[in-house]
This record gives sequence, C-alpha cells and structure tokens, in this order.
Amino acid sequence: MLNSNKQDIAGDHNQQAGHDIININLREHRKALTFYEEDIKDVIIYFSRNINYIDGNIDDMKKIPLEEKNEINGLSEDYFEIIKEDFMEYFAKIDTFLKDPKNVEYLEMYQGTVGELKHKITIRRKYYEYFEEIFEDLYDYIFKRNKKEIKSEKGIIWVFLHYMYCNCDIGKKCKEE
Repeated sequence: MLNSNKQDIAGDHNQQAGHDIININLREHRKALTFYEEDIKDVIIYFSRNINYIDGNIDDMKKIPLEEKNEINGLSEDYFEIIKEDFMEYFAKIDTFLKDPKNVEYLEMYQGTVGELKHKITIRRKYYEYFEEIFEDLYDYIFKRNKKEIKSEKGIIWVFLHYMYCNCDIGKKCKEE
C-alpha cells in the first residue's frame, strides 16, 4: 500500500527524493552552458602547432592576487595547485601569441569566446559550487564537439581555459561583480 503522508513523498523524511530533484536540475542547467566553440578550437589548434616558436615572460600576467581571485570564485586550493604545476608555464606563450600583430585574427576569436563565456558563466554560475566544475564542463563541451580536429591538442584546451581564468578574462575579479 502506498504511503499517503505527503511529507514522505515530498522528500521531508526521504533524503533520496530531495537529492534527486536537485541533482537533475543541476545537470540540466550545466548542459545549458554552451557557446560557439569553433573560434577557441581554431585558436588552440593554431597555437599548439606554433608553441615552440613563441617566447614569453609570465611576470606581467597577474591582475589581482590569484589566491584572492580563487577565494572569490570558489576555486579550490588543490585545483589551483594543478593549474600552477601543469599549466602556468604556457601562459606567457599564450600572452605573447595573442599580442603578436600577425595573430590578430586569433586574438579576435579569443576575445569573442571570452566575451561569450563571461556572460554564460555569470548566468549559470549559481549552478556550480566550485569553479573547477565550470572548467570541466567547458572542456567537455569543447572536446566532445571537436574530437576529430582537436584530439591531439586536447591538453591545450585546459591550458587556454586556465589562462582565461588566471588572466582575469573569465571569473570574478572582485567580490562586487
């Protein structure tokens, strides 16, 4: 016989019922974090094919202390350690690459992607507890839609996403944003 107590059905005493609803809603909203990824794919491919010819110095990269930015955006210390250890060494090269006048077409594509991501992330931010979850969804979206063309450069996707964040192109820069 079915339990006619509405509280049990609604999930007040059934932990699983409430969690199912929340998790389903979060998944639906995370899928909605989509954007025109073709431009960043082209930038990534071109950059990765020319990375060995690009010099760069990381000294002028920081806009605000990254530890402060991480706190504001909810990026965990553990995840930031991965960024520092595995990806920051490429940031100066990306910076040099984007500032080179011969790459103005790629700079425009990069800026277009950043502009779109700023809006999408701001709109959907409440559905993510940690910023690294945003990175994961963006990476998955770019890679899944471009598997054939970008498979050998898939590691550079992470580099560009983390560069965007550390360069203050995406993510909040102050608490008031």
